[in-house]
Amino acid sequence: MSKECWEILVENAVPTLCSALVGIVTAMFTIWITEKHKHKGKILIDAKIPNRPDISKRTWGFQENRGIQIFLVPLWLTISNSSGVSRVLRRVDLNAYSNGEKIAIFSQINGGETKRNGTVERQEFGNSGSYTFVAPANGSYFCKLFFGLNENKIQNDEKNVYSTCLTAPFHFE
Repeated sequence: MSKECWEILVENAVPTLCSALVGIVTAMFTIWITEKHKHKGKILIDAKIPNRPDISKRTWGFQENRGIQIFLVPLWLTISNSSGVSRVLRRVDLNAYSNGEKIAIFSQINGGETKRNGTVERQEFGNSGSYTFVAPANGSYFCKLFFGLNENKIQNDEKNVYSTCLTAPFHFE
């Protein structure tokens, strides 16, 4: 190859190679920023106590069942995920507190039957009976939960529940 051809080749190839390298670095940086941004965002849980799913029209509180007092709490949850990645909330629990001390964990009620107008209706709570939920990326999820606490499981002498706390650890999917 002559010296002239070599000079023309280098003269044209160097800017092309530099442009290609800048393009590759820019594309990789853009992908890195996009992936990093996907994980930004929050999980917001909005809890509401609705009317109980039975005929009593009471919202929550103690109810006697076979001589045992049971503290029942229905909850409607809306789980909003503002990140670009699905998140899993495992084992949504309701805890009972008295004077700032945890005294019990409510049982998760998976379903039940109610009698209305002579017919028996079956209701499921949670995610088809499970209390694990997947919050879709940039979306929301609605669920109905039902918790119960037997008075014998309250670990203090007064048997008083002054507050409750909903816990739901989340994981990236």
